Amino acid sequence: MAPKPRSKVNRPLPSRWAIKHNAYYYRVPDNQKHLWDGKSWFRLGASLAEAHRTFSARLHDVAGAKVVTVGDLLDRFQFEFLPTKKPATQDYYLKALPVLRTVFNTNPIPVALLEPRHAYQMTDHISKQYSVKKARQCAECLSSALSFGVKKGVLKQNPLVGQFRKPSAQGRDRHVTDQELLAFTKTLPRKWQLYIMLKLHCKGRRKGELLGLNRSDLLEEGILFTNNKRTRDRFIVPWTQDLRGIVQEIIDLHPPRVGDAPLFFTNNFKPYLKPSGATTSFDTMWQRYMKAAVEAGVCDRFTEHDLRAKAVEHETEDVAARLLRHTSVGVTQKHYRRKPEVL
Repeated sequence: MAPKPRSKVNRPLPSRWAIKHNAYYYRVPDNQKHLWDGKSWFRLGASLAEAHRTFSARLHDVAGAKVVTVGDLLDRFQFEFLPTKKPATQDYYLKALPVLRTVFNTNPIPVALLEPRHAYQMTDHISKQYSVKKARQCAECLSSALSFGVKKGVLKQNPLVGQFRKPSAQGRDRHVTDQELLAFTKTLPRKWQLYIMLKLHCKGRRKGELLGLNRSDLLEEGILFTNNKRTRDRFIVPWTQDLRGIVQEIIDLHPPRVGDAPLFFTNNFKPYLKPSGATTSFDTMWQRYMKAAVEAGVCDRFTEHDLRAKAVEHETEDVAARLLRHTSVGVTQKHYRRKPEVL
């Protein structure tokens, strides 16, 4: 008799996991019940993060928990490695893992026999089924899992390093003109007009870097920023007369009640940047005003991130790479050189 197919809600979860009674459970193999308090269904936790921690803590006590297939490695990677990473990184890989499991559970491969050709077959399949962007995400997740396997002694080396090229999507080329940016900005409340001005004057700082600013980051010599991608990279954008005026107007417009506070906060005095790195309230605001502007014929649609390229469009590639805090000029060339070159 064929096994009963998993429900849609349980399909993205590791094998033998299920959501029951608003919590995550593990269906214990009969020969391992003594390692799981004698239970057939072991409650792992109310949240996915808690379930990962609980399962990881018990993983080394389970006699049969050996990494044999790529699917086994992905499970262990999720249980042990992901909980140590930042929420944004966890979210990025968790979106790739269900797709990887579908591929490698359909065609089980011993992890010791995985070759670059298997990765190419995987990315070709995912590119056709989903997108090149999803294929790249899955390739990054698989490579990270294999490196984790090397650290844990499952593999001698990552077979993809130096032997596999991740799929590359075409860089975004939306160039926001001065006219349409000015027209869109006029539709915004003053608070968000100042946000755009601050982003441009601070040379295209990322959304999270701007929304994460506190009053204490306003130093005598300038504004102190921390790179969202590399937290050890801290830098100061020096004051100019215009920049001081923008920041002062932001503070005057929404003064905090007590002590230190975010430079931008909601009507409930809560920051727009959540501890997880999410900016849901800001994103909703941006989409609402952009949709209204597009429907009114004010401008064509563009994203907040497109303003990052706009802020350095008049700089040379080397200067733009330094201002955007890129480690490679190639990233700047591919993703942030959008204005037509004048010969």
